[in-house]
Amino acid sequence: ILRQGLMPAQLGDLAPDLIVLDISGNDFYLAYNPYQFEAQLRATLGALRAAAPRAAILVSCSQDIYRRYANVGAAQLAAVLMRRVALQSGCLFYDWYAVAGGRYSMLEWRAAGLAKRDRVHLTAEGYQVKGEAFANALLASYYHALAQPAAPLLDNLGPAYDSTNAPSPALLAAALALQRAALAPKAAPVVRPKVVPTAAAPRRLY
Repeated sequence: ILRQGLMPAQLGDLAPDLIVLDISGNDFYLAYNPYQFEAQLRATLGALRAAAPRAAILVSCSQDIYRRYANVGAAQLAAVLMRRVALQSGCLFYDWYAVAGGRYSMLEWRAAGLAKRDRVHLTAEGYQVKGEAFANALLASYYHALAQPAAPLLDNLGPAYDSTNAPSPALLAAALALQRAALAPKAAPVVRPKVVPTAAAPRRLY
């Protein structure tokens, strides 16, 4: 983001109300330097704020990932760091690491068919679960603000529980599927024309 020379002008033209900064594991997959990571995150948030001063900024972190057969513990460390920096910078924070199940939960995502063999990237179904979980958290925060306008906005869209109590990926996917079914528009009943039997025409005799 810091190298995108056109970003300030483009954000100025777009005038967004919300900017979502979803940071993946590429920033700590091979090596994790917390000082460099924090400096780059603060610089990125500062650049976004300068380009779109009226926009709300939401920071989202990576979920649990693996490198070959080893769990990448830096994903958890980066999530903690991102939460601190985001809130200190006046941004929202979505704790996807905790929502997705915390450390070692990628094995469950893989077993549920929601993650690919590399245990880094999700399948199409997995990304659908991730997107719906994020949308639910965002809408829940919005409805909270509507219901309690005098209360401060939620600054943490992650779960209010420890990640060890997070639902399993399969349970999360099933719950979202049930929600989709409940919210889907009901199909109008098919009205079939009533067939009224008529008397057969009498045969003509020759």
